[in-house]
Amino acid sequence: MDRPGRWRLALGTVLQDALTPRQADALRTAIDSLIDDFIADVAQLLADDEFSETTMADFLPRKYLPRYTPRFAKQFLVCLITVAEKLSRPEPQRLTCVAEELALAAILDQTLVVLELNSGVATEDTQAIEQLAEQFFEDRDFELLSNLALDGFEDSPLVERLAVTGLKFEEWFNPFRADDPVHPYVENNPY
Repeated sequence: MDRPGRWRLALGTVLQDALTPRQADALRTAIDSLIDDFIADVAQLLADDEFSETTMADFLPRKYLPRYTPRFAKQFLVCLITVAEKLSRPEPQRLTCVAEELALAAILDQTLVVLELNSGVATEDTQAIEQLAEQFFEDRDFELLSNLALDGFEDSPLVERLAVTGLKFEEWFNPFRADDPVHPYVENNPY
């Protein structure tokens, strides 16, 4: 699935061992297409500022649509590229913030779409993607953000008691750990 003149993601050792060549190719294609789409989204947002019309909006919690800005889109694109780079490392790299978790979720979701479009998603494909998720996500707390039944959960006192961190919109780019920083472009975000 190489396109002339395009870079090719070299998967890290862990991913090479975990994925079949077909699955690895789908992952590369998913990353490539998301980067292209998100770059186009940023350009579109700088012209008309209508986030709901972007590809990026399909991978983010809908309840925050009014808060997504062109600056946010650029920062989320950086997180997507950062996660792609982490996937290419020989050893697994920890995700550093909720935005990176959302970016990896987008990559994994898009990988399943690519597999479906190419030849259908088999049970082993779903299992391989789920194993990647288990390996890279520390937890799945970020999934609560897309659950409309839990709207406002991230602002409740229960979040503090459960030690769930980073779910408030203004915290998505904050690092989980002081010794594991986020990409410099997303630190000190204005949210």
